[in-house]
Amino acid sequence: MDIHGGGMSADIEELSSGVRSKGNARGLIVIQPSAPLDNHEAPSPAWIPTSHHPVLLGFLRHVVDVFHVDTKRVHVMGYSQGGFATWHLLCMAPDLICSAAPLEASGLDDWGHGYGKNCFEENGPAVSRSIFYTTGTTDMLAEIGLARRQDRLVRRAYGFAGQATPTVSAHGYRETVSGASGRVRYVYIEHDYNLNGMMAQLGGHCMPTSMESNCNTTKLLENTTKLLNSPFNYGCCGDFTWSDKVLEFFENNQCS
Repeated sequence: MDIHGGGMSADIEELSSGVRSKGNARGLIVIQPSAPLDNHEAPSPAWIPTSHHPVLLGFLRHVVDVFHVDTKRVHVMGYSQGGFATWHLLCMAPDLICSAAPLEASGLDDWGHGYGKNCFEENGPAVSRSIFYTTGTTDMLAEIGLARRQDRLVRRAYGFAGQATPTVSAHGYRETVSGASGRVRYVYIEHDYNLNGMMAQLGGHCMPTSMESNCNTTKLLENTTKLLNSPFNYGCCGDFTWSDKVLEFFENNQCS
């Protein structure tokens, strides 16, 4: 399940990340829900945690049941509000979710009605599951201080408190990998990339895309406008492609 951010839709999420097409090519069933348009608690499409997260979880369980999904390969990912939902769903259903990948959301953010504590503020989920957490150092909506606090909370809950040295340090991002292969793994990435154009005010609140993936911010914006009559695209050019890393992580971190 790939969950979009506030003010977006499943189609804008897809144009920004390409998760649906990439996941389908890997033989995955990709669910990309859209937030309701008739939301009385927000002026644009938005996920209200108390109202919508149980529905998202119920829908995920329904798809797993109806399509006889391999229960060792159920994963959740999301951007911004969808990243917050990713943390919350993992806390709600670690029996179902094998690994999770929140982006630009710490799980500690207070973005309105229904946002509150996440389980890592206590002891973490009832079953420890692998996590791929990515955040921007210049993110204007998901504060880097909260991201680093959540990183410490996850390390404490998973027994990785002493493992905070980046294992990969490339231009523009630092990646730290904790945990043994075949067991619970935790990847934490901080990147320095930023949005351009109409979304520049959000800084690093974006989906990194590498030059090897032909990242071109102008082209991304043109494609979004042409297909959806929207000037918004949430991709930012960098030295890795978030969606590719996440899908590889999902393949390598299934339920035991």
